[in-house]
This record gives sequence, C-alpha cells and structure tokens, in this order.
Amino acid sequence: MTMPNRFGELLTKHRQRIRASMNKVGYAINLAGATILNWENGTFMPRKNHRDEVVAGAQFLRLTEQETNEFLEAADFDKEYVLSEDLAGAIFVEFIRELFTNLLHRNPPVMLLLTQANWGEPPFREALLTQARKIFSPNEVLHI
Repeated sequence: MTMPNRFGELLTKHRQRIRASMNKVGYAINLAGATILNWENGTFMPRKNHRDEVVAGAQFLRLTEQETNEFLEAADFDKEYVLSEDLAGAIFVEFIRELFTNLLHRNPPVMLLLTQANWGEPPFREALLTQARKIFSPNEVLHI
C-alpha cells in the first residue's frame, strides 16, 4: 500500500498556483529541478538537513503562515509560525489600545496606519489587527 504524499501534493498545488516550473522552484532554493520532481511524485521526501530549503520554497511559493506550517508539517518538519489564538489578543494590548485611542481623537482622523516591515511577522501583525477590530468595526480594518 502506498502512503499518501501530502507534501508532494502541496508542493505541486502551490507551484502550479504561481505557474512556476520545477526547475524554477529548484533554482530559487538551490536544488535541482529533479529533486523537486522527486518530492512531488513521492520518490523522496526532503531530508532533515533540507528544512531551510523547504522554508525558502514556502517563501518562493508565497505561502501564508498557515500554508507554510501545513507545508512544513507535511515534510515532517516543525512549524515555522507558532501562534496561539489567544496570544494575538494578549500582547501589546495597552500600547495598541493607547495608539488607537490617540488615532481616534486626531483631526482629521487617521485613514491609514503603516507599520514597519518586521511587524508583518506573527504574532505582532495579528495582535495589531485583533485590537483594531475590537476598537473599529471589522469592515473598517483591512490588512494589505
């Protein structure tokens, strides 16, 4: 009985979604296109020393944090992003509440809030968005 190749299925799906060839994915992560083929068809799985390449592949494939975690787990690696649902509501609460309170009282009101690039990393982005949705209506909060 053949074991399902979830990693290969995900790799194929995400690669095809961005219309990248196996060779292009391989080149982007410093592996041969034949390695990508072998991963996709289940001939081989990524070795333990290929975690960095699999993470680089997730980035190249433009995967979300959730997709990246699923991708890594399918390759038998630990998750890259560990974020409990409660953490986003708990960190920086006072700072963010004060920030939004100040923004609410500005004249004219703030229409757009930009953050540093590294704030895109969990759990900071989620904390900011969680608190924004508590203060503003959800249809007023858009993450781009």
